[in-house]
Amino acid sequence: MTNFQPQSQSGSPRMLTLTELAALIKGYRKLKQLSQEELAELSSLPIDQIDLVENGQSSDPDTLRALGQAFGFADIDVFNKPIHIPTGQESAEEADSLESEGLKLEAFVLTTGEALGELVMQSSALAVSRSFELGMQADKVFEALTDYVREYREYFEEYSATRISDIHAEFQEYLAELKSLDVSISYATRDLPAETAQEKGSPHPTALYLVAFPLGEEPDSFLV
Repeated sequence: MTNFQPQSQSGSPRMLTLTELAALIKGYRKLKQLSQEELAELSSLPIDQIDLVENGQSSDPDTLRALGQAFGFADIDVFNKPIHIPTGQESAEEADSLESEGLKLEAFVLTTGEALGELVMQSSALAVSRSFELGMQADKVFEALTDYVREYREYFEEYSATRISDIHAEFQEYLAELKSLDVSISYATRDLPAETAQEKGSPHPTALYLVAFPLGEEPDSFLV
């Protein structure tokens, strides 16, 4: 990433303080519209460890490496190295270019509860976010659906085929209610690193991203 290159005239690269590191990690998490829980899933870290980093109480190299990987950096040690601290002008330019640093994934509109159930069953990590302010009622429905999805993902192996079918029908009802409130959900997936495959016990681990968009304004792709 450009802000990690030691080629500015405004000073030599240096290691970040715990406070600066905390702000950087938290900023990247918010940029990618992830909760701490979602980042914990993507990085295979305990949420308490992420909280320690974001509160300036930890700079464990392995933790920072896992976060760099979860954010999609080619150099997963990016947070473990001296970096250039930009000037105000450089910071503004960097903010304008951050979007281009994200990972662009092909996106699809989620149309059925069955499709949602299948995607959740096949995923090793889940990230949920909103692309706009949904409004009070739609936000409540969206929260209820995503909570149900997380519960389903955690316990689906214990469900019977009949129960799974019923849950898929309930997912469909949530999607229909959101549509009536002018909210649509798009999804994208990406492969996770081999290390995650070993930890999750899956030969093909994937991350599933669910993003709420205004109905009729769903994109063909989005950045994560």
